Amino acid sequence: MSDLVASIPVILLDGLLASGSSIISTLVGRSYSFTVINGNQYLRDLGVSTGFVTSPQGSFEHEIQLLDFYEYITKERAAVHDQVYTFLTGKIRLVKEPTLVHCTGYAAYALSKQLPVKHTFWLQATIDDRAERLLRKYQIRASKEQVTQLKQRLEEIDLHWEASLQKNLGISLHTVADAEHATVDTSNLTTELAFQKLASIDSFIDAYNSLAPLMPAYHEEWRRWRCLVCQLVVENNSVIAQCPRCHNADPDKFKDLD
Repeated sequence: MSDLVASIPVILLDGLLASGSSIISTLVGRSYSFTVINGNQYLRDLGVSTGFVTSPQGSFEHEIQLLDFYEYITKERAAVHDQVYTFLTGKIRLVKEPTLVHCTGYAAYALSKQLPVKHTFWLQATIDDRAERLLRKYQIRASKEQVTQLKQRLEEIDLHWEASLQKNLGISLHTVADAEHATVDTSNLTTELAFQKLASIDSFIDAYNSLAPLMPAYHEEWRRWRCLVCQLVVENNSVIAQCPRCHNADPDKFKDLD
């Protein structure tokens, strides 16, 4: 890894398949002005370009083939992971500023390859919730038998990722939360509520505030605001619309500290 890539701070937003990490990454990028690198979309495109996924997007068969592809690349770790690593580092090198990387199921890979990850957040949800979210996201109509099949494939992939994490990092998929991994359970939450849940945890607020001064426009535009309800201090380039901790949205209950 080049010195340039190593010097660029990265937030890694990872999670179980269909735990909501893709859309929440997009919301984080929009709300906090982070550049988002979507490694998960790269994997989906890779599945199609290699001929592993042949069914049309939006079909049940397409999603099952993608799950098969994810299982395959978990087993055939080295070759595909090198491609993912090259993709991520290439994008990070172009960005040259604090970046949010989203790459479902690849926390172990990213960390083992020593990407310049400063903060890691892990999303998880129940199998039922993830299967429902996957079908809803792509507006797929599925029979009961197909839903059962989808849940089974998700469970199988979880087991493969568990084995990969244990082998490469010595940690468990379901105990991945530690000093460097803040875990958010998105089960039974709308996208907006899941995003708010992530944004309200102390470790996310600390991560954001630590990286905000590194944003290009920080010294010209960014200011510190104190929520007068919960006393949280947040840095932003405009008046805070809502406190990420207590969700105070009263403009009269924020104080400009600068």
